[in-house]
Formats: sequence, C-alpha cells, structure tokens
Amino acid sequence: MGTELDEGQRKGHLDNTSNETIQVAPAKNHWWKYALPVIVLVSIVLLASTYLLLSQEDGEMVGNIDTSFVPQYLDGQDFISNVENIQLTLPSGWSMATNTDWRNNWPEFNDEVFAFEKEGSSCLILYVDTPREDRSERVQVSFSDRVFSTDWQFDGNWYVTKGENSESVVFSQYDRQYLDGEFRSVSVFRRYGKEFILLNTDRTAVSSECNNDMNRMLETVIYHYDLVELDDTTDGVLWVTKEFSIDPSREQSFLLYTSINDMYTYKVAGAPAGLFNQTLFIDDGSFYFVKTNTLDTVDGVRKTESGISVYNPLTNTETEFVNSFIKDSYISDTYLHDDVFYYLLGGKELGYCLDRYSVCTANLYRISKVDSDPKIVAEDVLAGGILGFDEPEESVYLRWGAGDGGCSSENFSRVKNGTEEALGSYSGCSGDEGFDAESAKFDWIRDKFKSVQDATRAGIIVKDGSFFMMETLPSHIENRDNYTTFNFGI
Repeated sequence: MGTELDEGQRKGHLDNTSNETIQVAPAKNHWWKYALPVIVLVSIVLLASTYLLLSQEDGEMVGNIDTSFVPQYLDGQDFISNVENIQLTLPSGWSMATNTDWRNNWPEFNDEVFAFEKEGSSCLILYVDTPREDRSERVQVSFSDRVFSTDWQFDGNWYVTKGENSESVVFSQYDRQYLDGEFRSVSVFRRYGKEFILLNTDRTAVSSECNNDMNRMLETVIYHYDLVELDDTTDGVLWVTKEFSIDPSREQSFLLYTSINDMYTYKVAGAPAGLFNQTLFIDDGSFYFVKTNTLDTVDGVRKTESGISVYNPLTNTETEFVNSFIKDSYISDTYLHDDVFYYLLGGKELGYCLDRYSVCTANLYRISKVDSDPKIVAEDVLAGGILGFDEPEESVYLRWGAGDGGCSSENFSRVKNGTEEALGSYSGCSGDEGFDAESAKFDWIRDKFKSVQDATRAGIIVKDGSFFMMETLPSHIENRDNYTTFNFGI
C-alpha cells in the first residue's frame, strides 16, 4: 500500500492547531521519596487508566476539592472526562457503554479510556491510547470526514486490520467502501497518541447513520477542567500548559494540579494569567515570574507594563515584587541567582520587536529580594533571554534566538562590569553545509549553563506545602502539547 498519509497531509494542510465527597487526602506515611517520584507516578498512571463509569449530582466546594468532581460521567447527554480533560455531547440514542463482549471480536482495541454505544445497533465509539507501533498493523481504506468543533479540527481515515482481506484493498480517497472489519480512526492532535475509534461490535461495516452521529459528537468536543483549591496538605504534581484552539481568542493557559491520590487533573482555581511561556522561579514557597499587563492599544501598538509577580498557589495569593512594575515597559526575561533577580527591560515596543523575530536591545537590571532597589547593570544589551550568571566571572550571559522550519539563528553575549561583550552568532538551516559546525562553536556556552537546565523542570512535586524537583513528567502529562518550566534558582 505504500506510506500511509493522513487526510490533512494529502490535502496539504493539517490542524494547526453524587453527593460523594472526594478530597485530597493528607500525606500518607509511605509517601514516595524525592529520589523515586516518577516510578510511583507511572505506576499509579497505569492504574488510573482503567475505564471508570461513575455518576454525579450537583455538589459544592468542600475542603479543597469540588464535591461534584468524579473522573468521568454523563450529565444528560453531556459527557465529561477529567481523565482527558475534555467534554462532548452524545447524539440521541447514545450512552456510555456497559457491554464489553465486543472485545472478543476486536482484540485490536481492549484498553479504552471510555466508550459509547448506540441503542438498538452494534455501533461503538471508543477513545483509546494506541501506541504508534500498533498502528502499523492497519491498512488505509479511505479518508474519513474532516470535522471542526469550536476548538478542534479532526481528521482521520477508514482502516482494516492487516490480514483481513487487506491484500485486495485499494485506497479509494474519499469514497467509503463499507468493508467488513472496517473502522474509523480520528486522531486527537492535542492528546498525543489518543484517537477516537468508530466500529461495529460484530465487525460488519459501519452504517452512514452511525458515522454521521460520530461527526455530530466531534463537533461538540471542548476542553474541560474541574477546579481545585490547594493547601498545605496537598500531594501531587503542578504543571502549566496552554490549550490551543482553532479560534485563537479561545486559547487558554492553566496552572494544573495532578493529584497523587487519583492521578486526575484539575485546574487550580484563581491562578493568575501570565504563567505560561515564562520560566517560573521557585523560592520561599512561591512562584516568581515576569508578568506583562496590557493597559491599552493605540494604532495597533500595545501600551504595556511589565514587572515581577509573586504567586503562592497554596494560599492562592498574588503580589507584585516591590518596585519592579514600570509603565510603558516590557521585560523579555528574568533570572534568579542568589536572591537577586536580573531582568531585561525595554520600552513597550520591545515585545513587538521580539514578536517579529528581530534582534532587539534592552537594558539589563538587577533587583535584590533584600532591598527591592532596582539598579541598572548595562544599557542597550542583547534582548531575548538570560542564560545564567557565571559566578567566577561575575558575568551575566545573554542569548537571542529564533527559528522555524528547520532554520534558526542565535546571538550570544555576556555582561561584565557594566560592559557587554559580543560572543558571536550563527544563522542557517539544518542540512546546510557548515551549519552544525557553526552552531557547535557555542556549545561551550550551552555547557556552561547545563546546571541551569538541570535545575529546570516542566513540572514540580508539591508535598506538605513544599516544592521539589522531579526528573521527568509522568507520561500522561508529557503527552499534552505544551508546558512551561520551573527553575529552583542557582
């Protein structure tokens, strides 16, 4: 059959795009140790992936978990999954599946996250996590319909399993062939490895009616997060993500909490905007991060003020770092070293300059947590990012970079005794002659600040009111699209 292509690739464009009270329990005596968090997390993830069928009635906020929270449930025809953090509406006649006899006929799919069945038919919709290697046992029959919801674009294909009359199958573009053993796969781009599967439990051809029902269901898929309030008894993982949408105005960033008790994911109530796309520095039980407020927009130019914001997720309080917010300003990056924040501050036009992938300049400042008195370190230096502070040299290293489609550019400099020294730059595309060698010339800088990267994580452990680094994210978090980073400051 040759190399399989998704519909978007052939078209030339892909998605850019109860009354039961459940609370976070106090820490247990056998709490996982700092050195082994991931082993325990992964083990619980495997248990948590078991299919759960629970019901719910309206609840209220009690303790620190909304009493209405359950992993997966139906509210009328609205299905909500706090496992995958999505919500959808089932067409008339569909309900959550209770019969599992179909697994005998479909050994290809036997580890579903949730499943729906249609009354009076053999139609079944599954939501599964299928490893890429398992998908190699499929033969593409035709494209399936392209469907849009408010936030998502869904593309997919009709398949048969290899060996099931697959030798005689000829790809038919957009024409359904209604083959026995045929199933529809729809990739869920924002949930890596996940897919919706439509099939008949008896392996007969799926009817057009059931296919249309699936389209109507996909049109209703949106993001969903129940709320959580944290406190000093909270045990789990904190991470920050951005949920993209085909409607940019609906894109949202969330501070998320994955409970160690049940491994389901909640949105932290009241978390401030601005956490995503910034490094969060962890110190004194709080997150320190750059926050930019848009005050007004005149002739397409934003009037902004930037500063360092301090947020404590356990008390849900946000304060401004003293003397750091300045009107008509933009901070491109900050770095915490030995209770001193270094930050790159420019006028409001700096953000616009960086958005255009231009090499820009700013002033380098420092502000101490002790006296909160901003002091200028150097003027008109390379804006973009702060790599770190070299203590023996007493130098701040700076970097600007941009890239797209396999091409990239980087500039490096350092500031010592109020003076900036250019360290060089390179530009080009992967595969170009000499490109890798030019980039490698700056490995000494990257290696110098490897310890900074070693102290940076995409998620942190919260335990009894304290934060700890973790080696890697659990797979169910890592498979989400995007997340920001936490740094413990060195």
